[in-house]
Amino acid sequence: MSTSSHRGQVPLLSSEFKGVQLLIALAAGLCCLVVWQWIRDSNAHAKNLSLVRTIEALGSVTNEYALTIENLRIDSSRVEGIRKGLEFQIKTNRAEVRRLQQELGTAALAADRSGRESQAYKLSLEKANQAIRDQNAVVAKQNESIEELKRIALDRNDLAKKYNALGEEYESLIQERNGFVKQLNKLTQTVPERN
Repeated sequence: MSTSSHRGQVPLLSSEFKGVQLLIALAAGLCCLVVWQWIRDSNAHAKNLSLVRTIEALGSVTNEYALTIENLRIDSSRVEGIRKGLEFQIKTNRAEVRRLQQELGTAALAADRSGRESQAYKLSLEKANQAIRDQNAVVAKQNESIEELKRIALDRNDLAKKYNALGEEYESLIQERNGFVKQLNKLTQTVPERN
């Protein structure tokens, strides 16, 4: 082979080499494209998985909210029943309050009347007590007078006893005098007169 023929082959090699380079570049480009698509699909899959998990979590939260809403409806119904019961109780209490106010008014009138009667009884009782005190004072004075009369009666009895004793003594003296007079008369009769 001659150098010229060899030289003629080099351009062929060079164009072949360019085709191979082009194929390598295209293969590398395709590999890069495949890697890029793989990364993109991987990210999309991760996002999809994250969205699925978020949707599941939202579904769970939605279920919880639905249960909470149902519980709130039940509680709302229960509270509404309690509210109606309390409204009925309020009406009943108002009627009871009106009745009690009427009774209180009646009781206040009765208490006022009783108070006036009590005051009148109290005044009457005070007057009766004063009359009793006055009577007790009179009775005490009468008792003092009776005691004084008893003392005077005792003094009179003592004087009467003394007087009776004096009377008895006087009588015994009179009897004694009469005895002396009799003796004197006897003596004078027995003694002759001296003239």
